[in-house]
Amino acid sequence: MSGESNKGQPILGPAILLAGLLTLVFQWRAIDALPADWQALAWPVALVVIALLAGQLILRLIGAALKLPRLLKMLGKKTSHGSARWATKKDARRAGLHKGKGLFLGVHEARVIRYDNEAHTLVVAPTGAGKTVTFVMQQLLLLPESMLVTDMKGELAVQTAQYRRDQFGHRIVTIHPLPGSGLSEDAYNVCQIVLDALADSPQDAIADARAIALQLLRDPPQRDQNQHFRQGGRSAIVIAILGLAIRSPHECSLPHVQRMVTDVPVFLAMLQDLREESALAGDVAALAESLLACAESTPKEFQSFLNGAAQALAPYAPSGRLARLAGRCTFRFHDLKDPSQPMTIYIGGDMTRRAVFTEWIALLNWAAMVELQRSRSLLPVTMLLDEAANFGIEALPSMLTILRGYKVRVIIIVQEAEDLVRLYGREQTAVIRANCKVQVYFGNMSPETAERLQPVLGNETVEAPSFGLSTGPDFSLSENRGFVGRPLKTASELRQLEDGVQIVLIGNLPPFLCHAIGYHETWPQRGFVAPNPLYGPKRFKGDLKVCLWPMPLVFGAAARLLVPQVPNVWFKAAKILFMRSLLPSARLAMIAAAVCVLYAWGTPHLRVAYAFTGPREAPIYSWCDYLGWRSYRAAGPSCPLIVWRKSRT
Repeated sequence: MSGESNKGQPILGPAILLAGLLTLVFQWRAIDALPADWQALAWPVALVVIALLAGQLILRLIGAALKLPRLLKMLGKKTSHGSARWATKKDARRAGLHKGKGLFLGVHEARVIRYDNEAHTLVVAPTGAGKTVTFVMQQLLLLPESMLVTDMKGELAVQTAQYRRDQFGHRIVTIHPLPGSGLSEDAYNVCQIVLDALADSPQDAIADARAIALQLLRDPPQRDQNQHFRQGGRSAIVIAILGLAIRSPHECSLPHVQRMVTDVPVFLAMLQDLREESALAGDVAALAESLLACAESTPKEFQSFLNGAAQALAPYAPSGRLARLAGRCTFRFHDLKDPSQPMTIYIGGDMTRRAVFTEWIALLNWAAMVELQRSRSLLPVTMLLDEAANFGIEALPSMLTILRGYKVRVIIIVQEAEDLVRLYGREQTAVIRANCKVQVYFGNMSPETAERLQPVLGNETVEAPSFGLSTGPDFSLSENRGFVGRPLKTASELRQLEDGVQIVLIGNLPPFLCHAIGYHETWPQRGFVAPNPLYGPKRFKGDLKVCLWPMPLVFGAAARLLVPQVPNVWFKAAKILFMRSLLPSARLAMIAAAVCVLYAWGTPHLRVAYAFTGPREAPIYSWCDYLGWRSYRAAGPSCPLIVWRKSRT
């Protein structure tokens, strides 16, 4: 009970002082009723008492004012156990995400956010999360720069190629389009990189041939005992490419290389022919001599080398589906940097023949990165690698660092974060993530992805109140406030994110909790997209949520806030003071103050009936009836709406 009394004391003292001061100020007329000799003594005493009470009250108010900043600081945002928080509209505005240009990232606090920067992007979206309609299609419909799109199913080209041609004036290039789609059928010969090197910089020809062989016959993330045989297979591919490039440039393509390494007599004859080759400072002759020596000393090992090379080149056999796509060039990837003609390239595949097409798609993306680096142009280009977990690109981590310097943005889309580990190993995956300044995580993620994302979001400091119940006669309650740290989102909460919600990480900004908006919910883009051939002839449409023209507007469920608003610190302070007022001693002070007010001013009476003359704007009252503690009738001409009146005996 004593502790409870002490808690109420700060309110009790000022209340009693205020009540006493009000009583003396409003009852000074009572001194006039005293005899003259008493009045001479009463006035100085009253003035001294009023001064003392006023001084005490002022001192108490000053003390309360000095404590107020401490109270507000105590109730403010705490960071002792972690400073993580969700991004606000103010953060988005400062970062320039409301300017309406760049990568479309969804709706945040009823505003569309877009990131206008060449930073690489990592998108983690499980199967069925809606990444195609909410992310991939939005970029194809909104980004005007040249793009290279990995279109595994061929649906993106059919839906957006005509729009990008008409809206942005792009030249459309498609490799392996869907049958009957009406799109052009283009081809690319990766050996053209070696032919260019022989013509412009012969000192780089062998390095380029080795790079192609390394992409065709990649090492697994975990090196094994077969590395020696893979290296031998790569040497066979290199000498075959260089031999064709030097002796028969018009036949230098992967289908011809495949035919050569599978025909052992022809391959040996080429090696014999290259033994006397003087090109490239005799390096080609030295490589041919080395392979011939291996064939003579260890024929089984030599045959193993050829078998590895033949296995890597099997998809490019002249009878295969890739022969017509890899034997010639109808375009060059550095054309993406052509300022006079922007371009969109769709690289398609056949998911039912994944073993064939995934390696081909990886090779094309590698070749695109090489050509874009060597173009030396700073025109922006976006590479959209959809389903990137199905193919591995050699030296991708190091390429990401270089490409950004040439304004080439790479968007890597995978189903799970661990898919990259399977392709590149943990160390290289860490480098890829570090290079991706923008990361987007869709809901319904796996436990592994949720566990990895939880520490990235960080910890926040939250209140941990505790309550106590007194066993005294009044059963009073007590509350203690403490602070603890907790994850901004636990792994369980991340896995249970509602549909249509995504987490966006941008550089060193706080994480954004956003609504994922599909193209079919965006106007006017949804009217320009052709039907998806995999789902019938009708356009895909949904409830309108975002309007991007003539100005961005957000409707319906997309305008709902996903992060609960934190109460204002002044509201918290008022709440605490109100709770303090419920303590027994504070209630006593409030009752004492109310009694003093009633004694000094009386009780309120409300005017309920009246009679008047003159205009209603300036009435002259004849009489007025008042309802209150003791109702009465008052004479005019003035009748206020509320009158404070003391009770009369």
